[in-house]
Amino acid sequence: MLFFAPRTGRVNPDFTFSGGLGLASFLLGDVGLFARSVSTTTDAKEYQRRWFFYGQDTWRPTRKLTLNYGLRWELIFPEYIKRPGDGSLLNLETGELFVGGVGEVNKHFNVKPTYKAFAPRLGITYQWRDKTVIRAGYGRSFDIGTFGSLFGHTVTQNLPVLSIQFLNTDTFQSVFNLSQGPPPPVFPAVPANGRLPLPDGVFANARPFKVRLPTLDAWNVTVQHRLAHNTFIEAAYVGNKGTHVFPGFDPNYNVNQPISLLGVPNALRRPFFSRFGWTQDIAYYGNDADNRYNALQTKFETRFSGLNILSHYTLSAARDNSADYFIHDRSLGRGPADQDRKHVFVF
Repeated sequence: MLFFAPRTGRVNPDFTFSGGLGLASFLLGDVGLFARSVSTTTDAKEYQRRWFFYGQDTWRPTRKLTLNYGLRWELIFPEYIKRPGDGSLLNLETGELFVGGVGEVNKHFNVKPTYKAFAPRLGITYQWRDKTVIRAGYGRSFDIGTFGSLFGHTVTQNLPVLSIQFLNTDTFQSVFNLSQGPPPPVFPAVPANGRLPLPDGVFANARPFKVRLPTLDAWNVTVQHRLAHNTFIEAAYVGNKGTHVFPGFDPNYNVNQPISLLGVPNALRRPFFSRFGWTQDIAYYGNDADNRYNALQTKFETRFSGLNILSHYTLSAARDNSADYFIHDRSLGRGPADQDRKHVFVF
């Protein structure tokens, strides 16, 4: 995969490379942005163990009251590789790639599991009056962690398996001339201890070194009333909160994104340049954002002469974070989610 950005005009210096389809422009001149991926193997694989346990019960203490309750326990262990050197995970504290199965790094990249993923369930139904029923519920769920946040797309797309070269500089500057060509891809030797310092100019993926599960807590309270023999109305409050979730729809964000500061070179505006000299983007699968949803949901239904009339109205608000600039100021990207719909009416 190759990506060229010739310096023929203004180019965004904060370009984020995330891999995928290639694009090449063979125009003669200076190149201000260059990215390519080169792999040493095509069969590196990730594996993961997941265990799930669940129990539930129903109790009806009175004729009018019914309780449903349950508990789920999820064990999602750190992913691993079978062959030493078939993947690595970037440690943002030390600036090193922990190469699986080499030296002091185990095949789980020294990532620790969590044993506290308990997900309770509770449902209550109460016959308040002959024509009125009150229902309430609460439940916790854990996301399976897609696109690299818990499994895949991350460890096998790092050195020493894959070298994603990322050369970037300020607007109207160049990283090389097409007549000379780019510098060769970087594949440094893995130290005996398995801790490989990440070179400058090589894109990498990072994750927490303890499994962090995206979590959703959801709850609701509903009142249903019968107006006539076949006519019902219903009103409900529905809410949920996501914890340790993606910022927006992307599973990762750039933790080395340059801060906006006019007149300061691109490299000096990157958070990890002063610590490790990195001028490249770093994808962090942090599962460290949150989102919220609150809604009033109403319903009207009636049946007569073989016909059914059903109407819904929802007043809701969904809030989350954007991945852009998330590392610097989360409040700037906080607002209505892309899927937010304040008013919804269905008849």
